[in-house]
Amino acid sequence: MFSETWDRTPYAMEAKILRPLLWFGLLEHRTEKFPSGRFGEHHFYRKAELFDRLLAFDVQVDLSQGAWHCRLRPALPRDLTRV
Repeated sequence: MFSETWDRTPYAMEAKILRPLLWFGLLEHRTEKFPSGRFGEHHFYRKAELFDRLLAFDVQVDLSQGAWHCRLRPALPRDLTRV
């Protein structure tokens, strides 16, 4: 029997974040089978053209304090009339 706990983090990331972005056309996906075995495959995701047209983030790093802090704010919506 296995005594270790099962790490569900990669599956949650794929199910809750990557797949919905894929469904909306914001990501592209491809798979490659493991060369050493019959089971399993690598999943590769990358941004689609539409991703940068729809989402943008304004990241500002505050270096005034001793610790490194990052403030992430959504950027202003872009003009989507030019498609």
